[in-house]
Amino acid sequence: MADKQVHLLLIEDNPDDAKLTQEMLKKAAVERFDVVSVDRLSTGIKQLREQQPDVILLDLGLPDSQGLDALTKLYNLGSKIPIVVLTGWDDKAASLDAIKQGAQDYLIKGKINGSALWRGVNYAIEREKLVRELRESEIHYHELVEESNDGIIIIQDGKIEFANRQIVKTTGYSLEKTLGKPFC
Repeated sequence: MADKQVHLLLIEDNPDDAKLTQEMLKKAAVERFDVVSVDRLSTGIKQLREQQPDVILLDLGLPDSQGLDALTKLYNLGSKIPIVVLTGWDDKAASLDAIKQGAQDYLIKGKINGSALWRGVNYAIEREKLVRELRESEIHYHELVEESNDGIIIIQDGKIEFANRQIVKTTGYSLEKTLGKPFC
């Protein structure tokens, strides 16, 4: 990601932590970071509506949102922007829950240095790009299979798991009557 400017939204209510985070990135980073810092989740959501950053750094202890509720609210917006949790909460259960909910990383303030923060941010951006490319590839593959002039059927454990339109056209059976039924 060298020579690229990374647009980062920092949602952090503590001005000292926000400043420290920006300084850590500045010292450790190869690329330049354009950081927009806000002190509330609601302000962060407004900012997201105006400008889409490359990544979000999210504190979980905000005046208008506590815990994983902030993460949930951001994901409910439908945005595909990678989120890295950067919090003072050293809670293993919360960190696992955050990752399960879609956070790219869970970093603990005071336990990371600038290099770890830089890596976490960059890895989050790259993982999101790979996930997006994989989704696009799956959609393309699905369209190719679905539109094929050849009948394609997938059978697993003796049951029909997938049939494309050509199978439906050839057999005359609807997908509802075909999927999940034993293959004979």
